[in-house]
Amino acid sequence: MGNPKKIPYLDHTKCYGCKCCLFDCPVNAFDLIHPITKRGMRRTLPEFVRKEDCIGCGVCAKACPFDVIEMVDNPDYKAPAKKAAPAAAEGAAVAATAATADFDGDKEVKIYADNCRGCTMCAKACPVGAIKGEVKKPHEIAQDECIRCGACFETCKFNAIYQGDVLPEKPAPKKAAPAKAAAPAAAAAGAAAAGVELRTSANSEFDPDLAVRIFAEKCKGCTMCAKQCPAGAINGEVKKPHEIDQDACVRCGACFDTCKFGAIYQGDEVKGAGAPAADAAKAAAPAAAAGAAAAAPKKKPAPKKVEHAPLNRDFPLRIDPNACKACTMCARNCPEQCITGAPKTPHVINEELCSRCGTCWDVCKFNAIYNSDDPVPAYTGA
Repeated sequence: MGNPKKIPYLDHTKCYGCKCCLFDCPVNAFDLIHPITKRGMRRTLPEFVRKEDCIGCGVCAKACPFDVIEMVDNPDYKAPAKKAAPAAAEGAAVAATAATADFDGDKEVKIYADNCRGCTMCAKACPVGAIKGEVKKPHEIAQDECIRCGACFETCKFNAIYQGDVLPEKPAPKKAAPAKAAAPAAAAAGAAAAGVELRTSANSEFDPDLAVRIFAEKCKGCTMCAKQCPAGAINGEVKKPHEIDQDACVRCGACFDTCKFGAIYQGDEVKGAGAPAADAAKAAAPAAAAGAAAAAPKKKPAPKKVEHAPLNRDFPLRIDPNACKACTMCARNCPEQCITGAPKTPHVINEELCSRCGTCWDVCKFNAIYNSDDPVPAYTGA
């Protein structure tokens, strides 16, 4: 049962019905209602209906593009009973972190600067923006803004976020691995030919003391690692090998756990002869195959996002059939599902259902959606 200090209040007189709060709520505390307007039209709007499930995280308020949701005091809030601080086996008190204790919504949440790596994961997890700090520098929690939802508490991997007065223990320094004896030239050549096994998430636990790297021959350019990196340290184009900026990397392990292709590894940089056997075989493919790949027709680059004037919600959104490429992006992203049309056929917006949230306006790359009372042009295509 939820017992948050703050709960959302939604002002329906200002709501456009985009349902962003409903889609983003992590505990499904919202549902749809269908009020009748003064003009006799039925609207579809989100409503906060399950207070018992709410955790007071404020994600709905942050997700609302129109600022119509406000976090207010919960009149039914009951402070939980105080919990005893956990104790170590020897009887000495230990810090209450995610590794040693359950989160207590009645206690302040703090960051121990000596353990903080500045990975920004806690700041990204905080739904109210109460955690601030620069990348690779200790972060701080603004206690007057913190709603004590526990998101940062569960996110931290470095024992830096705690509750109570007992400070967390500093991580013990790792001993340097013993130097390996130099292998004979013949053995080294054999290892290079056979390939080596990289330290990836498939065979190893993440070690924040080791550098994180990308093996280019295995990288598919899916961009998943770049999207997960909280420090923006991974760069690269779609379908091309990515690279990690070692100076910007905070070694949080987000990319390490995300990669599905075994391309992200830890340890010394591996190149050429150090490639895994499968990739070494690919590197030795006949020149004819490489020539054929080079001769293959190149795909056209995706159209750039169209820059347009700010959306005016006093006017409807309409689709110019002669500019529409029928890519279905607007229909797939419409929260009201009011855009219809078959592939390769101009789409149409049902203006009675449209909430004018502007989602289609933002995703259209072909300048086919316009925002005015001008009538829809006649379709001149085949």
